[in-house]
Parts: sequence; structure tokens; C-alpha cells
Amino acid sequence: MELLKDWNIDRKNNVETISKKIIKLFEKWYKDNLIHICGQRAGNVEEVFGLPYTSSGFCAELGCRCNSIWAYRLIPEYTLNGLALDQNGVVYAYFDNGNYEEDYLYITVGTIQFER
Repeated sequence: MELLKDWNIDRKNNVETISKKIIKLFEKWYKDNLIHICGQRAGNVEEVFGLPYTSSGFCAELGCRCNSIWAYRLIPEYTLNGLALDQNGVVYAYFDNGNYEEDYLYITVGTIQFER
């Protein structure tokens, strides 16, 4: 898995179009796969999860920077950090267990189609 370092692939596939597709996909996925730990849980996905765009870290991400904490339902000691994308259009939710060792758990959310 090689994650994108920048959302702006080309003129048709820029941060706005890509992030809208990711958020739409995530909106359906999170209800069955995440559990609310604390903080805000009402509102649209962007209000609850934050999801600002960044490409300054190890990958381009829609980071979970908000006043709520959500865990992966099957392994609840892992909490959501953000959403990332690879060059094939596969969207991943990535989680950490609080050890700050960048020992992330990646779970496939689904696949988006790039504009041609």
C-alpha cells in the first residue's frame, strides 16, 4: 500500500473533488464500523469528525481533528486518526492505539473513482 502524499493529482482530481468522494463513502461506512467514545456525535460527518485536509505528514489525509473520539468497533483500543487514499482509489481509515509509535491499523473503507 502506497498512500498518496498530495490530494491534488491533476485538474480534475483535486482536493475538493477527492475529499467530497471520500466523505460520501465514509458517511456510510462509519455507522457500522466505529463506536463513539466521547464528544460530539450529532451533525454532518465534517462537523463530527472535523476532517480537514492536510498533506504535511506521512500521507495526504482527511484528519480526525475534532471534539470527539471514535474507535474501531472490532478492536476498540484503536481510535480513529484519519482517512487516507492510495493511487488506486482505495480509501483507508487509519487508527492508533495511543502508543504514539506510528503503529497504525489500516482498515479499508472502500474505493473511489478518479475523474478521467
